[in-house]
Amino acid sequence: MKTRELNKIAYDIADLDAVIGLTQNYISCLQLQAVRAKDNNDRFLILHSLIHEKGFDNIMSNLEILSEQINSLADEILDHGDEVAQ
Repeated sequence: MKTRELNKIAYDIADLDAVIGLTQNYISCLQLQAVRAKDNNDRFLILHSLIHEKGFDNIMSNLEILSEQINSLADEILDHGDEVAQ
């Protein structure tokens, strides 16, 4: 039974990797836009969208959610270790 529970935790961790990958992709796209920007006006538009289109808010929200989920999953794994030790 514990093995199945640990398998579920492993799948939950794998799901987090998808969110991390999407966030990395978004940041890579921003970097590419910044590198290809022709002038400061283009760079301003990137910054404007990050601030006014909630780009920064979305990144921060994703990171906060990931942090909470990682901590929760780590606690579950530690609980399994405590159960096995008893």
